[in-house]
Amino acid sequence: GYNKRLREEKKLLARKVAERTQEIMKKNMEISSQIDELRQLNDEIAAQRDNLLAQKGVIEQQNSQLETAKTELEQKVKERTAELSISNKELMEHNIQLEQFGFMTAHNLRGPVARLIGLTTIFNNTKPDDPFNVEVINKIHESTKDLDEIIQDMSFILQIKKGLQGTFSKIVVLSVLHKVLHSLREEIQA
Repeated sequence: GYNKRLREEKKLLARKVAERTQEIMKKNMEISSQIDELRQLNDEIAAQRDNLLAQKGVIEQQNSQLETAKTELEQKVKERTAELSISNKELMEHNIQLEQFGFMTAHNLRGPVARLIGLTTIFNNTKPDDPFNVEVINKIHESTKDLDEIIQDMSFILQIKKGLQGTFSKIVVLSVLHKVLHSLREEIQA
């Protein structure tokens, strides 16, 4: 009886060991499967991390390019602002010159015109042959010449101002001087 019992206990124990071994193997397979899943997830996470690092590099590069473009744009804005400031100052100076020229023109023209008006009012219309009228006509002629001279001077000034912004040409002063001296030699000798 004891041996039989011992054999049955051995069988029972062997069966329990086999069941337990199967359970352990089943658990080992589940754990192995879970380890494989974890490795796969770990690989996916590593790939995502690498992808994020690459995107971070691209973003940093784009940020650097944007910063460079911003700096260049700020420099261009500063340069353009400086150019506009200079142009604005030149325009203000030009306006001042125009105002001065207008004032000078009105002032210089007023004298001869006032003389002409005054002379025409003292002209004796009833006696055109009056010797006083001859003097008035001579003065009218002088005032007219003065007025013409002022207009020519103003025209010359405008041409010079226009020439300052126009095209320049090189001249040989010595050659021009010789031509002038040659054309005026009789006056010079006299």
